[in-house]
Amino acid sequence: MTLAAHLLRLLCLAMLLGTAAGTPAAPPDTTQRAEARRQAAESILRDLDRATVIRQGKSPHGIVAFIDPNCPYCHKLYLGLQPYIARGEVELHWIVVGVLMESSPGKAASILAAPDPAAALDRNERGFSPETGYGAAIDDPLADDAVMAKLKHNVELLRLTGSEAVPTLVFHVTDGTAVIVTGAPPDNFLKQIIPQVQ
Repeated sequence: MTLAAHLLRLLCLAMLLGTAAGTPAAPPDTTQRAEARRQAAESILRDLDRATVIRQGKSPHGIVAFIDPNCPYCHKLYLGLQPYIARGEVELHWIVVGVLMESSPGKAASILAAPDPAAALDRNERGFSPETGYGAAIDDPLADDAVMAKLKHNVELLRLTGSEAVPTLVFHVTDGTAVIVTGAPPDNFLKQIIPQVQ
C-alpha cells in the first residue's frame, strides 16, 4: 500500500468515527467497525445494479455518491466535484434518495422519472436555494409505483452503510480497499481522495 493510500484510509477512518487530531482515541471496537464498513462498501459497490444510478463524467476512477435533493451538504459536494468530472479525473455514480425532508421523496422521484435524469439532477443542484436549503426539483408526491420502487431500492442500498446519512461516498482506493465516507467531506478532502480513487 502506498503512503498516500494509507493516509487516505486513516483520514476516512477518522471521518467515519468522528475523530480528529487532539481528540480522544477511538473506542476499542474500531477495527471491527472499520471491517464492517469495508464489507458494507464492498457489498454496495458489488450490488450497484440494484440502484438507479445517474452517471456523470467518464473516467476509470469511480465514486458512488448517495445524495438527497434537499441536502445542502450534498449540493456543496455536487458543485465541488464538477471540476474533477469535467477534467475526466473521476466518474460519479449519483444515487438519489429521499430521506431528509417531507418533500425529499417527491423531488427524488421527479429526478428519477425525468426523461433525462442527469439534466434533472443538474437543474436541482444549479437551482438549489441556500436560504431555504431546498433543491429546485419539483416535488412529485404522486410518482408512479415503478419510480417509487426505484427510490426504495436506492434507500435500501444506502442503509447498507449503517445509516441514512447524506452525502455518503463509496469507492475503492488504489490498493483495492473499499471505503465509505459519511457526511460532508472537508474542503480539502476532495483534493486528497480523487488521486487515490481506483
